[in-house]
Amino acid sequence: MKSMLTLVGLGLGHPKGLTLETEEAIMEADSLFLETYTSPVPEPTIDAIQKRTGKRFTLLDRKAVEESNTIFEAAKTGKAVVAVGGDPLMATTHQELLIRARDMGIETRVVHAPSIISAVAGAAGLQHYKFARIVSLPWPKPNFFPTSPYDNIKANLERGDHTLLLLDTEEVDGRMMTANDAIDILEGMEEQKGNGIIDPDQLVVVLARVGHDDQLVVSGPIKTLKGKDFGPPLHCLIIPGKLHFMEEEAMDKLTEH
Repeated sequence: MKSMLTLVGLGLGHPKGLTLETEEAIMEADSLFLETYTSPVPEPTIDAIQKRTGKRFTLLDRKAVEESNTIFEAAKTGKAVVAVGGDPLMATTHQELLIRARDMGIETRVVHAPSIISAVAGAAGLQHYKFARIVSLPWPKPNFFPTSPYDNIKANLERGDHTLLLLDTEEVDGRMMTANDAIDILEGMEEQKGNGIIDPDQLVVVLARVGHDDQLVVSGPIKTLKGKDFGPPLHCLIIPGKLHFMEEEAMDKLTEH
């Protein structure tokens, strides 16, 4: 049997959001894995996919993906499929899987899908080409409060570029980071750095559950959005840079305020 490793994207997490190619790859898999630590996948979506395809996922943690040979052993004896949220190559972890597989003589294939990175600009009424470096915002921990996200936002704003902030998906005290948590963290960085970029009048866009039926996109200054209930995660933020007049109109009409 031909060895094959296929990475498939599950898109934005809506149960009906799978491409036909992804669904076909899942149904043809001899071994089917699901990795959710780089991009969480809602339980209802997992259940719906398993019911529709008649296949069951084997869940993989970080160690199983990055350190063990479980995936490659399966790929050497048949069609191994690793499913991930969003697009499968948005995380370097998955690129490394492809490299390791190629080094072992295993054929590889990638089935792309929508991701939060491709969806947020249009949802917020902004232009894709005006986004600069993406920023990941981690939970602060004892003796760990990096301010590099603040520095990257500042550099983007100085160029007039927009910044997408991806919020930490790790659960802390039983919950995932929300937009309000992110604003609090950014304000804490502002207290340390003092460059005046995170102030009450700073325009932000909050995007919640993008791609789902209850998607919410809200724009406004921090002082009007702080404390607002955006519903359950997943959340992300955009800090816009210099707005083109078409962006101003689109943001005004396509987002809530």
